[in-house]
Amino acid sequence: MSDFQRKVLIVVLDWQIFNVLYLFLIYLPGRVFVAYDFFKDYGSAILFITYFSYFLFFDFKLRRTIAMRIFKYHIIVPTKTSTQKMLKYELLGILDLCVFPVYFVISILSVRNNRKLLREKYTGVSMEKLE
Repeated sequence: MSDFQRKVLIVVLDWQIFNVLYLFLIYLPGRVFVAYDFFKDYGSAILFITYFSYFLFFDFKLRRTIAMRIFKYHIIVPTKTSTQKMLKYELLGILDLCVFPVYFVISILSVRNNRKLLREKYTGVSMEKLE
């Protein structure tokens, strides 16, 4: 398995882990115990706020997400990274997952070197394997 294929797998696994955590720790308890109408009306806003806080914390504070720990990867962030670049990294992460799934499938099946995810190409923040 190539380095890019592992990165794609890490991105997909991180998204799935986030979805499970969000579902069982925030969404279901909120709808059952807090207020059904509140989560019905503001569910997507709560999802985006939770997404950005979860991934900004893991990506830029801890420099490793849960799936990265499994595959022994970490994030290399340039020393002077602005908040705007961090948000751009996470927005491109959403594009990587939601808009370009066909690209992921094709990229997993092909064998080329030096490919990068959109978030790596346009922000300068890279994901590398620990040695």
